[in-house]
Amino acid sequence: MAYILGLILAWRIAYFAVSRPLIWPRNQAPLDPVQLEDLLTYCILGVIFGGRLGYVIFYDTAHYLANPIDIVERIAEHHEWEFDRIEENQIAMAVEAQWRTYSLTLAWSGFDETLRLICTFEMEPPKERLPALYEALNEVNDRCWTGGFSYWDEPGLMVYRYGLVLAGGQFASPEQIDTMIGAAVMNAERYYPAFQLAVYGEHTPQQAMQVAIAEAYGHA
Repeated sequence: MAYILGLILAWRIAYFAVSRPLIWPRNQAPLDPVQLEDLLTYCILGVIFGGRLGYVIFYDTAHYLANPIDIVERIAEHHEWEFDRIEENQIAMAVEAQWRTYSLTLAWSGFDETLRLICTFEMEPPKERLPALYEALNEVNDRCWTGGFSYWDEPGLMVYRYGLVLAGGQFASPEQIDTMIGAAVMNAERYYPAFQLAVYGEHTPQQAMQVAIAEAYGHA
């Protein structure tokens, strides 16, 4: 409110001054009323945006640095991925890869300072093949050094999960988050054939794993 009153008062004084050329040297005001209004418009914009920027820098810096979902959104825009900012601390996106399109959701929890990622794809195996799927999951998770897979039976989803802990007020860099997303998609791509072969093929989980690894190296 003080900004508004100050700008109105300044405009009235300046308008009064430029409307009376006799008070200026050589009887000519430096601005006409139209130019004054343009100048005032730019001053208003400067106050609004400058005030907001100053607030962010001096009073709310931690909020903007501490919410990595803002960084995730910029990464999604950069890669031209479809995304939906579900809420301030959660975002969902679709990443198209070689085998299929994967659904990724990232959520930030300030309570335990963890950025959580899940990467999912649909899989609805016959009930008689569920033991083979669970055995394949064990084989895959033995080879995953970061994150791990699980199967959600009710929605019929294969889920890769990973959490990036940022305890002690640490901030995640764009490179860290981009690598985190890339690793999730890479693991899903690498082991997707193993799950498919174990569930729908005539392979044992161990054979499916060997075929999938050979396939991955072949594409590499």
